[in-house]
Amino acid sequence: VLWATALLCFVPDGQRIVIMGIDFAFLRILALGLCIRVFMRKEISPLRILPMDFVVLLFAVWPLMAGISRGTSIPLVRLLGYGADLLLIYLAGRALIRNADDVRHLARGLVFISIPVLFAFTIEKVTGRNFFSIFGGVSSITAVREGKVRVQGAFSHPILAGVWWSAVLPLFLVLIWDPRKTNDRMLGWLGVVSCILLVIMSASSTPLVGLGVALLGALVFPYRRYLRPAWI
Repeated sequence: VLWATALLCFVPDGQRIVIMGIDFAFLRILALGLCIRVFMRKEISPLRILPMDFVVLLFAVWPLMAGISRGTSIPLVRLLGYGADLLLIYLAGRALIRNADDVRHLARGLVFISIPVLFAFTIEKVTGRNFFSIFGGVSSITAVREGKVRVQGAFSHPILAGVWWSAVLPLFLVLIWDPRKTNDRMLGWLGVVSCILLVIMSASSTPLVGLGVALLGALVFPYRRYLRPAWI
């Protein structure tokens, strides 16, 4: 999972293979590769079905159902592909990340991934040029809105770049609040600082809101036992 995550951060999704009209984007190829590994090693067999599985399934099929019922300008095949990507990635994650130690291992690795990404984002912020464009799929000229450079790196859009790192931040908080090794807390703080800087450089409001939601979720996490009364 860690190597796959690193590839997603450094290889633009514009890399793709088209076979008889079927589009295999880089993310889809990666998801298929992970799932093939899961089934070949029989890592799927010990999994039990959880309520969250049905929530993810609903998210995957809902755009297709909505497109069929009310019509959409997006081809149904593309909506089906989006849903399949989500399910494949979720299945691989469920099979390969099983316990708290796996989460900590992923968090530690993401800290080291965030450093070169931060370096690349800083260069793009200063120069206004995205050197990931040499791989295709992203523009060589960084977008500017209201005078602010919207850094995106290898991600297909600045919003996606910022949202990704705002979603990663809670993993670094795990290293800070529940360290198993002496250097985990230091790595966690390094990851948090990197995430905040990466989100700011995306210059998008959605990632900032996502960052706020991540921090809010972390603050209320100690009170998770009261979640049922809170919902009521």
